Amino acid sequence: MGTVVALLFLPGWLIAYAWRYRGLFAWSVAPVLSAGVLGCATLFVRPWDRAHVIAVLLVLTAVTAFAGFRVFRGSGTFPSQELGNVGFIRGSWIAGAGLIVAILATVIPLWIGTHGADNPAQASDAVYHLSAARFVRVQGNASPLGGLSSMYDGAQVYYPTLWHGLVALMPGSVVLASNALVIVVAGFIFPITMSAMIVSLAHRIALPPVVVAGTIAMTGSTTSVVLIASSVWPFTLSIVFVPAVLALLMSVDQIDGNSHGDARRIVTGRVALVILSTMGVVSAHGSGIFSLLVIGMPVGIAIMWPWLASFRRRVLWGGCAAVVLVASLLAWVMRAPLNSVFSYQRSPGNLLGSAFGILTGHPQLGHYSLWFPGNACVVALGIYGAVLVIRWWRISEDKVLRAWLVSAAIAVFLVLLAGGPQWFGRILAGPWYTQRARIMPLVTIAGFPLVAVALHKISQSQWPSRILGHILRRLSIVRVRTSFSPEGIVCAIVILTAVCAPAWRWGLKEEIMASIHDPHAITYGAMLSDDERVLIERASRDLPSDAVVLGEPSSGAPYLWSIAGIHVVYPSRPPIDGELGWLAHNIDHINDDPRVCDVLKRRGIGFYYSDSALPDGRDGGVREPLWENQLRHIPEHALERIDSQGDAALWRIIACGHESQ
Repeated sequence: MGTVVALLFLPGWLIAYAWRYRGLFAWSVAPVLSAGVLGCATLFVRPWDRAHVIAVLLVLTAVTAFAGFRVFRGSGTFPSQELGNVGFIRGSWIAGAGLIVAILATVIPLWIGTHGADNPAQASDAVYHLSAARFVRVQGNASPLGGLSSMYDGAQVYYPTLWHGLVALMPGSVVLASNALVIVVAGFIFPITMSAMIVSLAHRIALPPVVVAGTIAMTGSTTSVVLIASSVWPFTLSIVFVPAVLALLMSVDQIDGNSHGDARRIVTGRVALVILSTMGVVSAHGSGIFSLLVIGMPVGIAIMWPWLASFRRRVLWGGCAAVVLVASLLAWVMRAPLNSVFSYQRSPGNLLGSAFGILTGHPQLGHYSLWFPGNACVVALGIYGAVLVIRWWRISEDKVLRAWLVSAAIAVFLVLLAGGPQWFGRILAGPWYTQRARIMPLVTIAGFPLVAVALHKISQSQWPSRILGHILRRLSIVRVRTSFSPEGIVCAIVILTAVCAPAWRWGLKEEIMASIHDPHAITYGAMLSDDERVLIERASRDLPSDAVVLGEPSSGAPYLWSIAGIHVVYPSRPPIDGELGWLAHNIDHINDDPRVCDVLKRRGIGFYYSDSALPDGRDGGVREPLWENQLRHIPEHALERIDSQGDAALWRIIACGHESQ
């Protein structure tokens, strides 16, 4: 875990410091800046190992930092020397206290729910990413342009590899490294990047430190970690970077009063850093650009409009045309993956259920206990903040609050679109595979600035103090009339959200993690029982080093590769076409179709993995086969048993003359 923390924080912090960012903000935007540099490194570093990556990372970081020193020489810093109405150092410590609360409220239940550091996640996406990370580690190629070709039978395809590259650099097994990275991303990086966004907002609208700390602490009540329940880890990595990009975007036009030098030069320099952070998001997952557009475009337009308006109209239109041209070229180059995303078909959802999930903050995926009233307190604050922004619409001096309201409205609309009935308009939710659970984090990100506005307004009002005093007197906690400070009001609200959640849905977070890690509680059925893990872990002693094993992916066969390092024919789902696609649908004809044996011999496939447990698809039961094939139906007389444990067994294929292996 220390390796990935160093890789994701140190380079980014050095860059942020060189580009005149300081304090908690600099550390909070560090992961996305490091990801931008690491994303560049994945394109050309060979072999992908710690020594080469660190060497290249030092060079890229030094170049980027030097550029920052050159651009910002003679200028001031951001954040400024004050945070709200207290000294910057003290304000950072207060905000940091809220951050620690948010981290602890997420890390501990996630760690408990994992049920062991080396307990592999069991979901179709997890199977893919564990196998992909093993290939990157073994082959030393983390390029998104063909680095995972072994996952596609040698075909050169685009797939974002930052997640897999990070796992490959971590010590320990692939499973252990993946579990640790999940904890780091969901438990550390997401609250940290959210804190960057809130701190940046605080500098725009002068939020006091206690409001900043309270808002940051309440980010621990979110269940955006629900993304991890489906193991879409690269997508999750891109989402958790988004708040940091928005934080950098909000800092673009904030120039310290003590700054010297050309203001336009400083703005241009900060825009360059926003571009680097955007590269970090795209390196994690290409669809992250759509998430940035949804909630970042309104904010970006609000911030940059005064500067854009200062350019000549001819230059402005030329710039827009250039952006459209570049975007069109990229869309053409990436037309195949874009088409697969936008054309993805998902069954219609329940519009009322989606609305209920938004209002309570309940997971929009799977079947979990209803921890009512869920996140209703935070949602209520967000709605109150939206009302305040609407009331201030005409008099607000800072247009960025209006932009956040627009961003939140767009995110809510997309969730309802994905979770509603089938119609042509659902294509707008295509970048998120028309899955509302993938869009819900955007509602969380766009909603928390509104929560901060509401919390600030409440802390300045008199009525919360009177209500709180009345409640405490009724409970005989305070027997005298007491006037509560804004700090006391904010603390009371934070405690109230934790109590109502309850305790920010600690149990729900455990349940979410257990739903893909505990074989007895897995939501969509287990792929790997405890007995199968024992068999797989000792398989390397029973099989030769060059063994290639055939098996049905849903039955746990791919874990032979990710856990034990034994090559398998299908490290993820079988291909739709090609030789291996044909083999998956015709393996049951091994005794009467000579082509089957020809393929097995040419590919060096001499062993077979089976799981005889009857699939039922129930929670904690055996998973139904995810893909139609005949891999479970090889005739037993074509096999010779080597080892078994419970319902799982390893066999030698003897029907094609493999007896000598």
